[in-house]
Amino acid sequence: MGKVDYENLLGRAQALASSPAVDQALVADIVRLLTAGSPQLRKRLAELVHDLERKATAAALTTADDEPAGPRRADILALARRGPTARAELPTLLLKILDGDDEELRSLAAEALGAVSPGNAELLPRLLTILFQQPRLDLRAMRYARAVASVGPAAAPELFSKLETGDSLQRALAVTALCVLFVDSPQPAALPLLLRAVEDKELGDARAHAVAALGALAGISQIVLPTLAELLRDRDVRVSREAAVALARNGANGAALLRQACAKKTRPPALKKLGWVLDDPPHALPLLLLLLGDEGPDLADDATRTRIRQCIGQRRSAPALLLHRLVRDKDSETRLSMALNQAAPPEIFAILAKDRNDEVRRLVADNRATPAVVLATLAADKNDDVKRTVAENPNTPAEALEQLLKAKISRIRRLVARHKHTPLERLEAFVTHSEPLVRCAVAGNPNLPYPLLEQLRQDNMLELSEAVAMHPHAPLHVLEGLARHRERRIRAAAALNPKLPTTLLCELAQDSSPEVRRSLAENPSTPPAVLRALASAALYKVDEALIDNPRTPPDALALLASREEASTRRDVLAHDNLPDDLIARLATDADARVRATALLRMDPRRPSWVEVEPSWAEFGDTGE
Repeated sequence: MGKVDYENLLGRAQALASSPAVDQALVADIVRLLTAGSPQLRKRLAELVHDLERKATAAALTTADDEPAGPRRADILALARRGPTARAELPTLLLKILDGDDEELRSLAAEALGAVSPGNAELLPRLLTILFQQPRLDLRAMRYARAVASVGPAAAPELFSKLETGDSLQRALAVTALCVLFVDSPQPAALPLLLRAVEDKELGDARAHAVAALGALAGISQIVLPTLAELLRDRDVRVSREAAVALARNGANGAALLRQACAKKTRPPALKKLGWVLDDPPHALPLLLLLLGDEGPDLADDATRTRIRQCIGQRRSAPALLLHRLVRDKDSETRLSMALNQAAPPEIFAILAKDRNDEVRRLVADNRATPAVVLATLAADKNDDVKRTVAENPNTPAEALEQLLKAKISRIRRLVARHKHTPLERLEAFVTHSEPLVRCAVAGNPNLPYPLLEQLRQDNMLELSEAVAMHPHAPLHVLEGLARHRERRIRAAAALNPKLPTTLLCELAQDSSPEVRRSLAENPSTPPAVLRALASAALYKVDEALIDNPRTPPDALALLASREEASTRRDVLAHDNLPDDLIARLATDADARVRATALLRMDPRRPSWVEVEPSWAEFGDTGE
């Protein structure tokens, strides 16, 4: 252990006296011996102090009050995602939260009410009162605006009144709610008010919302399209972008005005860099269709349009209409991009599974969203890499796995042996297979009955400690030994086991191995107190796992939002538990892409429960 710091060691031993998890008589003996014992004895006692410290820390993590009382952000967002099927939770949870004191949760509950009970006019007076009590146009105000708009046209008269007679903040709040309302229910009576609002500099960021609302009324007055054409050249790029989308949505006349604007020497701000159209494809769909259609060459150069095609395919929010147009694109990079999309419709995967490009088919086989029937087709693919990737996909059905075994390829056989959908009778056959690597692979199958795993452990040719450590039915006494194994790969395997007791999870949180800590961060059973401790370690691979873990608490996410790596600050924006103050802080981040991604969370038309993908808005057309 090297030179012992006596003063520090004595202080550490004395500090153990405050831990209820440590034998206090033992602590007293250690303190006495450190005071009067020999240097040799002190050095041996240092190891004991270290072990007791680990025990005390693990106990403190175990007893930490991890779960906050009452509902959390994630609970409310989960209800909102369910929509009207969660209506039973209205009186028991959402309305109760709306009566509470937590402003962040109140705004989330109000927004969720709109998703769970749309058109609920009984709530309108209360929602309007709360909306116009907001001190600023921020994330919470956006949620209340969405809640008011969810009531439908009944909300319009009061919003019109505030837009006409209210102060600047009230006008901004009103036009923001109208922007959302007009997505589905445009109100022609708002036209004079909106024509004034788009020129009202006091509205600040809400001017862009006014432009979006005005665009929804283009069909009722000839003055709207020329006004939008003028707004294309507004110095506020957000205003310019909304004007461009609104023009594109209004047919040949709008497209003609866009072409005229691009033909001039100085292009409008929105059309200088077009990466922003990838941020919200459903909203920007009319402009995307123009860019990728026959009029596209008049709006952007070939390199820009090619890059948009290649990038749009993998955006999970890309509309099905756009994907259908691109699925047979001549450019293989575009089809490769689409094969990565985890939200593509089933028919897109079916088409790509027949693509002439081997790598396209392999990426389809790798995609976790690929339907089982498509995976079954790919199991008979002519390319061995495609078949191997099908065997790696956790969603491959049992019949496809049986088809893969006909290839008689050793690596595929091992993958099938490990696959969770492999039938029990096939697992039993693999247990006695002649190839040691196949027997080793089947030992890692989570559905292998534990008695069969014990049978395999008698095979001296196999090292199965990792498989046992991850097995969901491994006995506790076996897991305890493996969680304290001398080899870090085995401790890391044990740290992944969701059945590992909390005491062992807390003990492993102090492990020096980043591999072990990453496994803990991935484990769905790891308590928030341990996730918080892991975030304090500032290890990049651990941070990635914490962002993917839905249980990571807000204070741990706050640490991730302060990392030097811009990619970590950007990715944490996708987490349901990220508090409003952190989103607002990241909206002013020094990194352009982090800043733009955070601002996507503040679009009034984007509900809080909708996934935010990394923004392209602040980048050139090539995404550099």
